[in-house]
Amino acid sequence: MAFFRCLSVTSLVTASVVVASPAGSLQRDSEAEEHGSIFSAYHKRHSRDYKHGTEEYEMRKALFEQRLAEVDTHNSNPDKLWQAGTSHFTDRTEGERQEVRGYKRTENPSHGFSMLEISSPEEELPEEKNWMHLAVANKVRDQGACGSCWAVATVTVLEAHYEIYSAKGGATKSFSPQQTLECTPNPNECGGQGGCKGATVELALDWIVKNGLATEDEVPYQGVDGQCSAKKVLLGQDAAPADQGGASFGLQTFKTLTPNADYPLAEALAKYGPVAISASAGAWFEYNSGVFDGCQKDAVVDHAITAYGYGKDKDVKYWLVRNSWGASWGEKGFIRIKRLDKHCGTDNKPSEGTGCKGGPASVTVCGMCGMLYDSVVPYFAGSPGHASAASPAAPAAVTAPSGPLAVTAQLDAQGEVDPRFAEPEVQSAHPSMMRYEAKRH
Repeated sequence: MAFFRCLSVTSLVTASVVVASPAGSLQRDSEAEEHGSIFSAYHKRHSRDYKHGTEEYEMRKALFEQRLAEVDTHNSNPDKLWQAGTSHFTDRTEGERQEVRGYKRTENPSHGFSMLEISSPEEELPEEKNWMHLAVANKVRDQGACGSCWAVATVTVLEAHYEIYSAKGGATKSFSPQQTLECTPNPNECGGQGGCKGATVELALDWIVKNGLATEDEVPYQGVDGQCSAKKVLLGQDAAPADQGGASFGLQTFKTLTPNADYPLAEALAKYGPVAISASAGAWFEYNSGVFDGCQKDAVVDHAITAYGYGKDKDVKYWLVRNSWGASWGEKGFIRIKRLDKHCGTDNKPSEGTGCKGGPASVTVCGMCGMLYDSVVPYFAGSPGHASAASPAAPAAVTAPSGPLAVTAQLDAQGEVDPRFAEPEVQSAHPSMMRYEAKRH
């Protein structure tokens, strides 16, 4: 399937020739009126290179008109919770749309891996919580033609947690999704074949814990596969512990949340910070504003994004999620997803999101768009439960969270560490790493 470039442009909206700003307000589109055609204006606005009169032009126009009709139908519903609109994806084929999603994984993550456990009994949490006050909050990336949402989600949560726990009011960091893309090993083809063809947030975080990560200034985003640009600075070598791998900027390890449950995600957002999550994003392309509720219970989970908080719009609860399709999409790059606890179905196509070989034929997924299925939290020195007396850098001294978010270390059914930890160039795995699961790109 051909890749395509996700442009950062304003979205056209309805057949009455109006456009939506990123915040969702509507205004007349004089450009479309001058051209006499919504599609010709769309073609010009998005700098499309297919020519009028060609077979491709007619194919793209037909796709656009079909989806524009769907937008109009949706927006005519007086009870709708969200506003639809056309976007830079509206003339794309389903195959091209699928290339920019691509969360991939194997078996249900409830089996055999280390997790952050919820409070017992559950504590009362704030009614609303978000991390939009962070300096890095509105730095929305556009992954473009590369299936790199797993890499973008990885650096998005790292930047947020670095600002919270390491910067502490000082200078923030902009980490490199390109180096993440290039250097994350994927020998067992978990989440794809690596790079733009897919890997996982967990694989990325494991590599970063061991090797550290360049800034985006040092390794700018290209959105294409390339040779790994990093030096091997692995945990266990001769460098001082504080200079080794992710510990050099405060990253200790990462943990997962109890799958398919509402409270653990809310608790992690309230107490820790943004969380890397997964969802079925096939119905999101025409999202413009409001609280999205357009997924059925059965959903193919295929995209990695970042939960940035939760809240309520009138009487409707939602999760606030940052995407990687540019700031012109949705609500300035964000989507609000309806918060539903008892909303479970089946992902009957794990093979379309296959991670490592030999996964199950189906998995249960909960939450709107299956977004509660799998979530991961980076764990920095200073995160809640961290023992201040322990060395924040040496692996042997890493102290797991205590109290509400204590860690339960588990092995797979055969009593072995998951084989996805096995990397030929790494002599020993991080001792606190007992879990690999969600595959994303």
